[in-house]
Amino acid sequence: MMTGKANSQQLFMQGKLKIAGNMGLAMKLGKLQSLAPKDGTPSAAPTAAVANSPAKMVFDGLQQVIAANPSVVKDIAGIYQFNIKTASGEDYWAVDLKNAPGSVKNEKAQGPGVTLTIDENNFVAMMTGQANSQQLFMQGKLKIAGNMGLAMKLGKLQSLAPKAAATPAAAAPAAAAAPASSGSKNTKSAVVFDGLAKVIAANPNLVKEIAGVYQFNIKGAGGDEFWSVDLKNGSGSIKAEKASGPGVTLSTDEDSFVASPAKMVFDGLQQVIAANPSVVKDIAGIYQFNIKTASGEDYWAVDLKNAPGSVKNEKAQSPGVTLSVDETNFVAMMTGKANSQQLFMQGKLKIAGNMGLAMKLSKLQSFAPKL
Repeated sequence: MMTGKANSQQLFMQGKLKIAGNMGLAMKLGKLQSLAPKDGTPSAAPTAAVANSPAKMVFDGLQQVIAANPSVVKDIAGIYQFNIKTASGEDYWAVDLKNAPGSVKNEKAQGPGVTLTIDENNFVAMMTGQANSQQLFMQGKLKIAGNMGLAMKLGKLQSLAPKAAATPAAAAPAAAAAPASSGSKNTKSAVVFDGLAKVIAANPNLVKEIAGVYQFNIKGAGGDEFWSVDLKNGSGSIKAEKASGPGVTLSTDEDSFVASPAKMVFDGLQQVIAANPSVVKDIAGIYQFNIKTASGEDYWAVDLKNAPGSVKNEKAQSPGVTLSVDETNFVAMMTGKANSQQLFMQGKLKIAGNMGLAMKLSKLQSFAPKL
């Protein structure tokens, strides 16, 4: 509901969401929903536009991380030159990870080991995990000249890049959310509320717009959670406790409040497969995913062998390949936040069956919703 994957009115009509109190305040829930992080992770608070280009923000972030991790110079031992194509021309950046203590400069490199040429949008997407460097290279969107061994270490450099570099950091620090209730600190609901706390801190005018106090009663696997969202007093606040004098109380289960991240991915795949029946011919195989969740193992069958293709929350009948991974890494892998080959090498992704079909996973990943 809060991440836009379920409709609050439908949940209410189905009896999955119970509302008590001020219905006018309840009707303002849409405003609150619009602020919630759409992928169940805290969003960067919106800020005024800044002069820094997205690429510069990536390089500035790299400079800070390199300064804090001098060992990376020894790990990479090379100099990168990036030729970044922008709307106003070409921009040059030298990332020296050969000469201690390492440096990042907005200039052409002296004696670079490898030179990478790419436009700004693809560079930012690549460095922040939104695009795959190998795919960009194969598509001709990334050109590499020089030491290919050094180019292969780009993954290490990417791992150091700020993952929200294209989004300016909040000008004022967001007020910290109150500690979550006992046993619920790491719940999916807590992630949503933590994200809301940051947005509310950056948008104090919301208190005037909504002018009310919400209490959320969330039924989770570990018991009931109570959350107070005060958009009536002071600068607003979110606390993991029952509200004092709430204007409206909403009661729902955690799955309805925050859809399972893995289920979101599979639901999105189902929609895309239905709209692209040719993918059955392209992949011609059946995948079984064994997803390890906090509550146990969940099974999903993605049939891209038998037209028109299907996605079902069950074990597959005669899968061509079976992939076992925990939910966090699965979502990261399917949405481009993690590399499947790296997960496999780290033992976080296990593959059994047809390796040729497993190699087509990137095609399947390209269809997954980018949460």
